[in-house]
Amino acid sequence: MEKFKENVISIYDNLYGYIKFEKEIYENIINNPYFLRLHSIRQMGLTSYVFPDALHTRFSHSIGVYNIVKKIINSQEKNYSGVYNLDEKDKLYIEMSALLHDIGHFPLSHTLETALKKFYEKFELKKDENIEKEIVTTSVKDYINPLKKRDKIKTFKNDTKLHEEMAEYVICFTSIGEELKKLGLDIARIVGGIKGETSGIGDVEPKDQISTLTRNLIHSQLDADRIDYLLRDAVFSGVRSGIFDLDKLLEEIRYNEEGKYGVNIPGIRVVEQFFLSRYAAYSQVVFNRKVHAWEFMASDFYYRLLEMKINGELPKTIEIYSFEELKNLLKTESVKFLNFTDHFFFKIVENVLDSNLPDYTVNIYAKLINERKPLKIVYVVEELCNDKKEVEDKFNNSIVSYFRDEENKRKLAEKAGVKPEDIIIGEEPLKVTIFEREKDPIAVFNRNNVVYNNISDCEFSILKLFAEKVLYIDRIFTFDEDKQRKIQGCLKNVLPPQLQKEFKDYLISS
Repeated sequence: MEKFKENVISIYDNLYGYIKFEKEIYENIINNPYFLRLHSIRQMGLTSYVFPDALHTRFSHSIGVYNIVKKIINSQEKNYSGVYNLDEKDKLYIEMSALLHDIGHFPLSHTLETALKKFYEKFELKKDENIEKEIVTTSVKDYINPLKKRDKIKTFKNDTKLHEEMAEYVICFTSIGEELKKLGLDIARIVGGIKGETSGIGDVEPKDQISTLTRNLIHSQLDADRIDYLLRDAVFSGVRSGIFDLDKLLEEIRYNEEGKYGVNIPGIRVVEQFFLSRYAAYSQVVFNRKVHAWEFMASDFYYRLLEMKINGELPKTIEIYSFEELKNLLKTESVKFLNFTDHFFFKIVENVLDSNLPDYTVNIYAKLINERKPLKIVYVVEELCNDKKEVEDKFNNSIVSYFRDEENKRKLAEKAGVKPEDIIIGEEPLKVTIFEREKDPIAVFNRNNVVYNNISDCEFSILKLFAEKVLYIDRIFTFDEDKQRKIQGCLKNVLPPQLQKEFKDYLISS
């Protein structure tokens, strides 16, 4: 009689029920401390300060993305004959890339990523006459031989995010990479899947169909990543506008051997529902005015500390890392990266409170974060723009942008009886695009034929109307209600006549 053996690991997920993993392949990946670190990173940053149950983590999201990818592949292969099927090795690479796609995420997810990216681009990114070289990861390939083949690989759309770059270092310099090698997997290929790489430098077409499909499944407008986080964020935040018909969507997604990815004709309506749900989720939850106040404050707090560190103004008792320092940390003392979690951020807040730092804004930020008091909103510009040009015009000519000018801000502060530092404006507005026509086009299938290369060309889809439209949101913040009242009381009066005409009292936020 054959000896009893458990072949699967089952994890119960509140969205999908049991998610099953082949034990022999995934046990040492899922239980690896670098993957378990994701238990300690909130998916939605400080959103739980506004929506109390939004406490889900990057761990649950990661296994959810793995599950969605498997369901999409299984749906095509079980529902149809005579269609393109992946071999088992290709499936494993795609599924492993899906599982590990967030392995490099930072504390509070995108909150700190924004600060790290801003600092990296301002102080750490080495400029080159050939812009293509800037997007190539050159440091890793010098240390890890398998990645040398990647010195001429790039993302087809040039949209690799900082946490995806960090994932490359986590995989290459920690025990996660060793476990992948034991499974006989090419870690360069998994990293390429995570980063959405599809083509060589100078190429205008994808290098192969598998890399294109991997990108579409993990790194596109209709990928497993977005499918999972939209549903998960909606369920945990309690804001149901992010809900869509998951079963219908997974049944209708299709792909072929030419790299086309999209949906059957009967799936057009659920794709429309998906994009409208995403738009609602971003406008109502992710970019909610109070959520934005929290996220901006936490990000600006970390960025200012990085600037203080580079200027020699930060005590050594306050431990903080830039993106380049994190990469070096993973090369030399990778075990320390395990502590780079949400707790790491809140420990910094405590240390700042115990220090007498010379930065007025940083000290107030620390106090507000510790006391769970968000920034107050002074004014907001919010408008649905038709295209990117209209967004640019709005940025150059709006009321909020007028006060990005330091002299204009100084005049407002003087009139209001506050410090210029009390008037807080981000460098960039928030932008929510409903559907991007040119980014990873979604094809429409009829049986095994592609009838539309891009769903926005379909004359009976409402996405044709929404393509490229952008919700533009720009806000002015301050620290407390007293300053809020003072600044709001004289904001209109210091505007030039043409902007006074655009001033709307109802856009003064409480």
